Amino acid sequence: MKKISLAIIASFALCAISCDNNLEPVSPAENNENNLIQMTFKATTNTTKTEIGALSGSQYPVIWSDSDKIKVIAVDASGEVLSETVFDIVAGGSSTASFTGTTDGTAAAYYAIYPSTYTTTVSGTESSATVALTDYKSHDVVAVQDGFDSSRAVMFAVADSEASFAFMHGVSFFKITVAPSDVSEIEFRVPSSDGGARIFGNPTYKFSDGSTSAYNGADKNNNYVTLKPSSGTLVQGGTYYVPFAAKNSSLSTYLQITYTFSNNATVSKKTTKLNGKFDNGTVYDLGTPPINFSTDPVLTIKTATLDNVTAAATSGLTASGAYSVMNCNDSDVTVSFDGTVVTAASISEGTVTYSVSENTGDARQGWIGLQLAGGEVQKITVNQVAAGIATELVPITATTTWSADNWTALKTSKGTDAISESFIDSNMKFVCGGKIKFGTSNSTPHCQLGGAGSSSTVCLQFQANGNGTVSISAAASGDNSDRSIVISNGSNVQGSIATPYKSTVSSGSIDVTANSGDVISIYSLKSTINIYEVTWTPSN
Repeated sequence: MKKISLAIIASFALCAISCDNNLEPVSPAENNENNLIQMTFKATTNTTKTEIGALSGSQYPVIWSDSDKIKVIAVDASGEVLSETVFDIVAGGSSTASFTGTTDGTAAAYYAIYPSTYTTTVSGTESSATVALTDYKSHDVVAVQDGFDSSRAVMFAVADSEASFAFMHGVSFFKITVAPSDVSEIEFRVPSSDGGARIFGNPTYKFSDGSTSAYNGADKNNNYVTLKPSSGTLVQGGTYYVPFAAKNSSLSTYLQITYTFSNNATVSKKTTKLNGKFDNGTVYDLGTPPINFSTDPVLTIKTATLDNVTAAATSGLTASGAYSVMNCNDSDVTVSFDGTVVTAASISEGTVTYSVSENTGDARQGWIGLQLAGGEVQKITVNQVAAGIATELVPITATTTWSADNWTALKTSKGTDAISESFIDSNMKFVCGGKIKFGTSNSTPHCQLGGAGSSSTVCLQFQANGNGTVSISAAASGDNSDRSIVISNGSNVQGSIATPYKSTVSSGSIDVTANSGDVISIYSLKSTINIYEVTWTPSN
């Protein structure tokens, strides 16, 4: 009995299926007008698949399954398909099986495809004949412990003059043993920057030599297959074979393997470099790759940035879901802030609670550092707002003016480049999504709304405590028309103020109807506006 070797690279032998010589015509009621006859094909060799049997010594036999079916395609001398029919297995569970069904008895050639479920296109005749799978392209491979997803393990054959099939393998296999527990899926990817090999696409096979002559729909940026159990997680210590159709091009690349755990944490590692090419019918034994997940501690940051941390808060700041650890305890993780160890920090199951010093000046940026013993510091950026500035707008109850001093202070802390959402004080903030910059024209500091805005982006916002009046001093930054400033209470436009052309500053006012808590937005419909002063006067 031939068996699949467990060597690092072990080739599958070709299998042969012989045709039963006792061919019986079907009855006249069974569509004889299409020349269908009943035939039985016998699989007589033991290296065909679709299941891997029990371990014997250091090898696994491959046996037929009771549910196996093959598709038989009959063609005429010009290569035109006469019939495509499914043949059912008579009995599986061993290295020999028989398949029975009906096919066209007048055919010049017979082709066979396993499994029978794929849509195929046969082209050409004799040595030029090919078969294309048009619906094989899929990232998903179902995990079968000590076996493989038989629906992905393609074989194909053409009958010779003795009416026998010599099946050829259309896929390669990764063999992997899963060391860690709680693994929900494993991705096998050829990185887009490495090599030219493809493991994701619709293959076209040549019957003459079994090669992959074309590979349709391949994409270097989606060049991966994913092993997933039908439910639950992969078995710790379990071995899996992962079938994949490959483009037989030159291979000089790494294989990146990514484990995803049930808590959505991920760990990736590249294998040693692969050379040559992916050959059909070959098993690539990856062992237990590529780091020892069962013993090596791993720390993964899942939250990159924490914005608008309250200036006055000195304790109890929480970064929820900031990290995940494997193969070690939370106590093995050190927390620091800007490089200084935070002794008051506590961590538990992905959440870190820490303390930072009170901010008494301008807005600042720092970082929380998490570190395993001997590992690199992994950072979470923390943006702390300026002293006295709240993280939420405070409703205005008295006349308030924002002008040169506000813009100068924010320019100093942020520079002249476009900024993200930033508080001017506890009552007003910039909301970005486009450009908001700072500069000086007419010898007066200003803020600049760059481009079209709305009530939710590229605008100034403050919170009203009822009705009031907005007064604005502004100018267009260029000589184009339609540079109006729009005032909105969030749901309704309250009016607009026309701005003069370049460098000529003028003022205007709009009465605003607002409920307590309504957010008032100031924005331009198009192009850029320089704003020199904004005043909110609540109604009595």
